[in-house]
Amino acid sequence: MSLFPPKPERITEGRSVHLEVIASPLWVAEPKLDGYRCIYRDGQLFTRHNKKMPGNSESVLSALAAIPEGIVLDGEMMDPHGRQVLHIFDIPTVSGTLAERRKVLEELTFCYPVELVPRIDKASALRQALLRGWEGVVFKRIDSFYHWRTSSRYSEIAEWKKIRL
Repeated sequence: MSLFPPKPERITEGRSVHLEVIASPLWVAEPKLDGYRCIYRDGQLFTRHNKKMPGNSESVLSALAAIPEGIVLDGEMMDPHGRQVLHIFDIPTVSGTLAERRKVLEELTFCYPVELVPRIDKASALRQALLRGWEGVVFKRIDSFYHWRTSSRYSEIAEWKKIRL
């Protein structure tokens, strides 16, 4: 958790987005984690720039060994306390909406150190982010389609609203 409080303008911005999406069943909330964007495909881990993921990730790869061939997973690699953990948030090889892709992800079996990014309560999302030390919150439309991006700037994607604290 940061020693410095979040900037007031970010909280204000977050509240306005929060109010916009809170009442709509078309939006879900997920933690915005502060790690490295990571793509899993063909039994290997890659950065979002299609370079092999650096570091020792044998435990993560072992945990993903049972994933069916041809599946690509999109996630965030974190290294808390010197142990890599991969947090999966999407499956780009499945066409369809976020709701349809999430359903496929939930049918897959993940074991530590690979975890599915949890959905969180929209009404308390910003408070949870502050209390748990997350980078922020991402609100996503459940009817959105996957967008390949080599940038971490999601502001261009109207179906996602990322609030950093």
